[in-house]
Amino acid sequence: MEGKFFRTECGSTGDRMTDQQIQCFRRHLEKQLTESMIMFGLVSRSLTQTLRACSDEPAGESFNEDIDQLLELADKERNMVGKIHQAMNRIDLGKYGICISCKRQICLRHLEVFPTAIFCSECRQFIEQNRDN
Repeated sequence: MEGKFFRTECGSTGDRMTDQQIQCFRRHLEKQLTESMIMFGLVSRSLTQTLRACSDEPAGESFNEDIDQLLELADKERNMVGKIHQAMNRIDLGKYGICISCKRQICLRHLEVFPTAIFCSECRQFIEQNRDN
């Protein structure tokens, strides 16, 4: 189970994940957290080095684009770290894999792709459709 991650069908809305499945998701989230923290550290160091190296020179358009890209990447990793912490907290509370909107079980296939998901596919689709209105 650990090597491939899950390849299961989504159960009915009443089906709950097994403890083994939840622990597998926890291990996957812990690995993602480590990777995101490493990436955030690398981006932060790169940003610091770039700013120090160019502190004596006037900032050009290329420099500004590089800084913007690094800031965007750092923000993305910071957001991912927050989502992973929230997912792990939901595991601790016994609420992992349960949609925060409709309270139904989130399909395991959806969690395999988006392990930090807080909405089931139906609620996510509804939110996205109504966001633009």
